[in-house]
Amino acid sequence: MSEGRHGRTNAAPWRHLALLGSALLAAAFWPGDTHARDLPAGTLVALGSSYAAGDGVGIMDPARRSCRNSLSSAARQLAHDLSLEMVDASCAGASTADILTRAHRGFGPQIEAVNSRTRVVYLTVGGNDAAYIGNLFAWSCRTQRSALQSTPKPCHRPRHIVPALATRPGHDLASTAARLARLPQRLRNVLAAIHSRAPLARILVVGYLPVVPSGPLCPAVPLNTQDAERARHLWQGLEQATEKAAHAAGAIYLSGAQAGGGHEACSATPYVTGWDAAVPYHPNQAGMDHIASLLARRLRQDPAFTAPLPGSP
Repeated sequence: MSEGRHGRTNAAPWRHLALLGSALLAAAFWPGDTHARDLPAGTLVALGSSYAAGDGVGIMDPARRSCRNSLSSAARQLAHDLSLEMVDASCAGASTADILTRAHRGFGPQIEAVNSRTRVVYLTVGGNDAAYIGNLFAWSCRTQRSALQSTPKPCHRPRHIVPALATRPGHDLASTAARLARLPQRLRNVLAAIHSRAPLARILVVGYLPVVPSGPLCPAVPLNTQDAERARHLWQGLEQATEKAAHAAGAIYLSGAQAGGGHEACSATPYVTGWDAAVPYHPNQAGMDHIASLLARRLRQDPAFTAPLPGSP
């Protein structure tokens, strides 16, 4: 498999197209205006934010246009690879509250997609609780404004996406620390709710791919030195909170560092988009492909997944 500078891959394009049929089937099982119906045994349910949904990756699912769900997200590829039915309840902009209790972009709480016959749950959430991408947007906007450059599109997004605090130097640190302090309990609540509804499911917790490199920056990540360090610190805090919650719940955890270390936005083969992309600082197709491959290999070696469910023939 070869990858280009922007994470494009020429690996088996038919594989991504084959996911379209799975997506249409998933829409039948997960209508946005009703509670989740009984799902067939052997279902993979995707929960979480845009990093799970695949915002900006390939072709969007027309049945979930408002949530920006990609037909070639890592979760959908994984379901296809393991011959599982796919129910994609993830949604761009979602936080832990949108999984547990709150309707979001025309769809009910995501947890309603999970039940006792769910076999696998794919989860990436917490970034919006911590304002991870929102702060990256705001810090990038701040750098460009200070350089008297024209203000790009992400800087005109609503304040709930680009937090106002992050545009004022010195005010974002306290806000970020408070958000991170609340995150572990919120993640524990999500994982407990999943286990309560699907006690036999294998839960896959996937971290946020790193955007900012540990070394020199580039135009794809237009941050000043101080904000770059803040971004690294925020990402590390997000990783630590997620890892701790995942391990406490007995979930399989794929960290952002494991999945995307060395493939940050400034690398020769990035797994995330840069500032100039239509959807900045998000996984690209190469990143999604890599996550799916790692998780498929892990599940095939997992006795808890490969063993027959109680009561199955």
